[in-house]
Amino acid sequence: AALLADTGGDGGFPRPQDAASDIVHVAARDAGGSKIDLFLERTMDYRVQIDEDGALTAELEIELTNNAPSEGLPFYLIGSIIKPQPPLGTNVLSTLVYSRHGNALVELDGKPVVPLVDYEGGLFVYQLQTDLAPGQTRTLKLTYTDQALGDLERVTFLPAGLVIPDAISIQVDDARNGAKLTDSFVLSRPECRAARSKGSSCEVGSVNE
Repeated sequence: AALLADTGGDGGFPRPQDAASDIVHVAARDAGGSKIDLFLERTMDYRVQIDEDGALTAELEIELTNNAPSEGLPFYLIGSIIKPQPPLGTNVLSTLVYSRHGNALVELDGKPVVPLVDYEGGLFVYQLQTDLAPGQTRTLKLTYTDQALGDLERVTFLPAGLVIPDAISIQVDDARNGAKLTDSFVLSRPECRAARSKGSSCEVGSVNE
């Protein structure tokens, strides 16, 4: 078991190795028992600001779009086993956000909501029901306040295994050392983005710049 974990063969999350690393993972769970996540499209914008005293503010905005039709496809694709059954094409979706940061304020479509909060493997987990009607787009936003323990040198994004890859944009601004990062990419496998142009390396299990 230890060998599998060390080599990444256990399929587990890479854990934050030190204060210089950050991890973002947004999982999707369809409670309807169908294949409707084939039509789930997500864009994410992650912005981190650290002031000269080390106070960290991070905002993760997730746009969720259900591209499923309301008719014309088999029940196993766009139906739901939930009782009472929602309209065809509805994604009965739970969104889980994994982060090393606690103290998150969560909003759904601009309104404050209270998620379920857990702690797994060194990461906070925020879970929220984010059902999507056919063609609907909803916006989930998490705002974290924390104290940076060290220089933020790398941010690792982990994919959710969806058919449509996530579109990611990221901005990091650390006033203590002038480290800056602005980037955008399509997430189809684990990706690591370094917040320094020199001296940074990505974690095991991530893709080096």
